[in-house]
Amino acid sequence: MHWADAWLKEAMAAGLQRHPNAMTIASCGRDQQPSARIVLCKDFVPEPGYLVFYTNYASRKAIELEPMLSHTYINLADLYRSQGRDDLGEKVLKQALELNPSFSDVYHALGLLFVRQKSYSKALEHLKKATELAQENARFNYVYGIALHSRQKSQDALEVLKNALNFHPYDRDLLYALTTINRDLSNFEEALEYTQKLIELYPHDQSFRQLEQLLRSQL
Repeated sequence: MHWADAWLKEAMAAGLQRHPNAMTIASCGRDQQPSARIVLCKDFVPEPGYLVFYTNYASRKAIELEPMLSHTYINLADLYRSQGRDDLGEKVLKQALELNPSFSDVYHALGLLFVRQKSYSKALEHLKKATELAQENARFNYVYGIALHSRQKSQDALEVLKNALNFHPYDRDLLYALTTINRDLSNFEEALEYTQKLIELYPHDQSFRQLEQLLRSQL
């Protein structure tokens, strides 16, 4: 490692190449097939003898190196989303679930993907699965509740959101969703109760006081 460290420093000092620290790392996946990726070597550690390299978490190499980390699949799928290639993102997320069916965040990501594709039945199925695997996750329950309400399943949405509120009684999103859904259903007293809780927790937010006035006018 000593000679490699010296060589890298010499190459970088010379400035003859744009990336003298570029290197190729090859590894075998679960299928025992090798694949390679260009990475940047950032440091050599002579003792005990290893090198430090950077790779992109949103890459297939990241998945190959850490196949049981759910966020590597989600990052790659999100990269495909930004490129307008959700079909590839769907394949990546399904691959993750084949490896580990308990990846709640992957179910959530796949549910959001199906929402974008307007496959609402599949979206609800996967968003629900995410909440079942991570009942304490406020965000998953909030998104699932909103999705249910958007598909005219408002009573189911209220049940999901109320259950989540038991775990997170001060969550702003859950309280606001319960307020607006009850308001939409003309359950003005229930909506007012949640609004008053929001005012108690966030006294400087004038929008909640305005909402309170609106709800009182409906009683």
